[in-house]
Amino acid sequence: MPMPDNDSLSVEPISPGRYFDLSTDRVPAHERGEFWSDTVLNRSDVALGPNAFTQGFSAQVTGFIGDRAELRDGRSDAVMLRRHAARCRKDGGD
Repeated sequence: MPMPDNDSLSVEPISPGRYFDLSTDRVPAHERGEFWSDTVLNRSDVALGPNAFTQGFSAQVTGFIGDRAELRDGRSDAVMLRRHAARCRKDGGD
């Protein structure tokens, strides 16, 4: 998956049947919270540490996009990820 450039937080959509790798390495520290919440973990309920939006943090995720499911393995020093029942229903189940 292409990484965003410094002028944009957008990432091209991934088509089914593809692996991807993303990290915060090339995202400016003050933009990492928004990027990670809105782009990388957009199907989850994300809780970031108190300084994540101002001081930044480090995170990476590797995954696979399938026709009916996504598998992700992520690491971060500031992110807590949750999948509540309402989110699962919205997405069509887990």
